[in-house]
Amino acid sequence: MIEIKSEIVSRQTIKPSTPTPPHLKTFKLSLLDQISPDIHGNMTFFYPSDSTTHSISNHHYFFEKSKLLQDSISKTLSLFYPLGGRLLDAATVDCNDEGAFFVEAKVNIPLSHFLNQPDFILMDHFLPTTDPTTMELSNGAMFLVRFTSFTCGGVAISLSLTHKVADVSALLTLLQCWSSVSRGLSDPITPDLIGEKFLAPRDELSAMSVSVNVAVEKFEQRRFVFSASKIAELKAKVDKEFQKALQSVGARGSNKRENKSTEHEARSIGVLTGLQFSIENLASTFKANVFCFKKIPHST
Repeated sequence: MIEIKSEIVSRQTIKPSTPTPPHLKTFKLSLLDQISPDIHGNMTFFYPSDSTTHSISNHHYFFEKSKLLQDSISKTLSLFYPLGGRLLDAATVDCNDEGAFFVEAKVNIPLSHFLNQPDFILMDHFLPTTDPTTMELSNGAMFLVRFTSFTCGGVAISLSLTHKVADVSALLTLLQCWSSVSRGLSDPITPDLIGEKFLAPRDELSAMSVSVNVAVEKFEQRRFVFSASKIAELKAKVDKEFQKALQSVGARGSNKRENKSTEHEARSIGVLTGLQFSIENLASTFKANVFCFKKIPHST
């Protein structure tokens, strides 16, 4: 097993770039979120150095990227304003702009040592939620990020988001928005903050604690590895099936449009084209590198 020694460089709170308006200061969660456990879901991205000059001694490179991430988090929080708040109870978020929590760290190995022989247990070295001091200082932050540098100049970006306010779909939307902001795009994807609109929380459960207690021993960890060829195979299959479905929807839309006005026809075509663009744009976002760092090449 690889021996990794990690060191925390800094910890800080990142507040939204724009204050949350008074009428949005309280955000009600849905009933499902009200009864869900307050646990953090984690996701980690690894990026090799994009230059031989970017070694651990080149602090400028690391802190330049760190500043980019911090600034983009601040702007993203203004769009996902509940993530910058704190839980008041099991169904209420106080959108008080206390912010997310950002950690800078470094480890004593090059990235290749970990990627060539990845050990699932060693992932704890890159997650902000596994450090008790970080969790204590975060003061109940629902969104945490850890930015870790390797001796080769490679980096890891780990984000943790509480399941009380976001599922996997919301996490992906957050990633898309955050990556767009970090790349300086003028029209980032924005969230649809549904909250209690379709499934309101129950008043009789308002006295329950913020989180449903879940015993740690009930959790299991598993690692799934997908080769580059298998990912390409799955992508080709999904693309083929999606194109068939899209053509089918287009054919039905065309038949219905025969008896509709020109205005409705243009709108239908626009919706269909927009759907295709959205899916393709989503795929390209995750095929490319998310935060402007160099994409990890596929192994041969």
